[in-house]
Amino acid sequence: WAGGSPDCIAEHRGLRILVELKTCSSWVRAKWGEPGSDRVPDDYALQCAWLMSVMDCAACDVLVAFGTDSFEMVERGPMNVEKVPHFAVSETAAYRLLRDRQTEAMLLQLGKLFWFDHCVAKAPPAGKPHLESIAEDIWRCAARRRERHNQGNRGRPWEEWTRSKRR
Repeated sequence: WAGGSPDCIAEHRGLRILVELKTCSSWVRAKWGEPGSDRVPDDYALQCAWLMSVMDCAACDVLVAFGTDSFEMVERGPMNVEKVPHFAVSETAAYRLLRDRQTEAMLLQLGKLFWFDHCVAKAPPAGKPHLESIAEDIWRCAARRRERHNQGNRGRPWEEWTRSKRR
């Protein structure tokens, strides 16, 4: 019942690595941590946790292009000029998230409830209060992930982690 659509799956030393590609406005750059860290906004972290679970990946590399949207005028022919959207990249960064089974279990539980209670049963959520309750559960999951992260449970360096997985 669970599915997903990853941007790419790679392999590194025998481990499956999810790769997600993102474009973000430079205005939200402050929501991201230092390049090379695992500090990504909650919505991306939860998406990656879901996909790592569904695709059975050990980690997720999030590659981000930060920039601004603009328009450029493109000449298509005589008397035919078109305004075309353009994304101007000002910075690129890479982040690595390791699989987190606790976050994954919470997301899968919420997803399963939603799928069977609403999609399979063909019963839409009962209005805005019910949808807000589902959203609160999802953000509570993100808060628990951040809590564990801040307690230092996710700090093992990547090389040490991959060595332990190959044993």
